[in-house]
Amino acid sequence: MKLQNTFRAQYPGVSFAVNVAKHADAIRALLAFEVDLAIIVAPPHHPDVIDLAISEQPLVAAMHNRHPLAQKTTLRFSDCVQYPLVIPAPGLTTREMLEPALHNAASEIQIAAETNSYEIMRGMLHHSENIGFVISTGMPKERIHEHIVYKTISALDIRPVPLVCAQLKSRGISVAAARFSNCIAEELNEMTHET
Repeated sequence: MKLQNTFRAQYPGVSFAVNVAKHADAIRALLAFEVDLAIIVAPPHHPDVIDLAISEQPLVAAMHNRHPLAQKTTLRFSDCVQYPLVIPAPGLTTREMLEPALHNAASEIQIAAETNSYEIMRGMLHHSENIGFVISTGMPKERIHEHIVYKTISALDIRPVPLVCAQLKSRGISVAAARFSNCIAEELNEMTHET
């Protein structure tokens, strides 16, 4: 993770743990004083948790670079339903974002697969007309999948979701955690200006 490496270069004496958890578990960890900060996609509202930084994350269609839609800049969801879809499994934020659009276009949709793995989804895009979906922060920063392109879905069809760096309202955090939260805020601010 680039952010961690940048922070460690500035503060080599500071170490930290990074855990992946579901929304509710991340909030529970904050409330239980188990973590200083949580970065959560579309977090549930809690009165004891404050947002330190927010970046709106649009839904992005992923496809092979030779896909008929690969040259478009922005897509409408109606463009995507003309092709087989690899949809995220229930419980994932991307599926929650897609659900209303999937429901509205149910009769037109051809589902190639449903998966809870973004790596499997990307694998199913090779040399096919399949289209998968991620939020913009889920796009690989390194060019490890050069044959996969990512196209933003219009916010007219699917609203972006917030990516939030959160802290427990009543908890004071260490200087190191506060500086790390500043780095996260800068990163989220850059993400907002890129999308």
